[in-house]
Amino acid sequence: MATFQIPGNNFNGIGIGASAPAAGYYAVSITDVEMKSTDKATTRRVHVQFDNGFTMFTFMNVGFDANGNAIAGLSENQTKGYLGGIKSILASLGYSETDYANSVVTDEWLLTSTSNRKGYVEFVPGQKGVDGSYNTIKNWLTKTAFDALKASGETPSVAPTNTNGSSLGGLPRNTGAVGTANVAGNGAGAPTITTNLPPAPSLAQGVVS
Repeated sequence: MATFQIPGNNFNGIGIGASAPAAGYYAVSITDVEMKSTDKATTRRVHVQFDNGFTMFTFMNVGFDANGNAIAGLSENQTKGYLGGIKSILASLGYSETDYANSVVTDEWLLTSTSNRKGYVEFVPGQKGVDGSYNTIKNWLTKTAFDALKASGETPSVAPTNTNGSSLGGLPRNTGAVGTANVAGNGAGAPTITTNLPPAPSLAQGVVS
């Protein structure tokens, strides 16, 4: 007789034997975009893997469902914030606006296994012994910003404990410079998309460029 039952998707993002890296700037693979049955309709968990094997997830909010319908009850500002958060990840992966202007963006665009693209992040590990301190992706970076920050030799400051969970577009609070990125595609091409979404409004994005 079984003494426990664990739904398999609970193991997503659980690393084995790999420690969180030091605060810094890293390339990451996006391994999964997950929506648990207990999550809100807008919530997605973006699972990433660092080159040393360490895995974690960060939250992302989405204002559209799997059929391309706008989720009811969201304000215009919420929808724009959610789109801005997703746009920052797309820019980090090397997509330009022309890549998706006349296309439909789905989970597959973010997955490294589908797109053959990696993202770039500003990462701060959790502080041991500090309540409410977690491994945190502070910013998604363009490749240009990533290269410049690596060359500078600077390291990110330790993130303060966030007690109210507030964020932009469901991403960790962005404390870096905000710019409007015009990122060239990295040549990998866009995934084939079959679902139709209404066109998104033009938005400023919270990506460090």
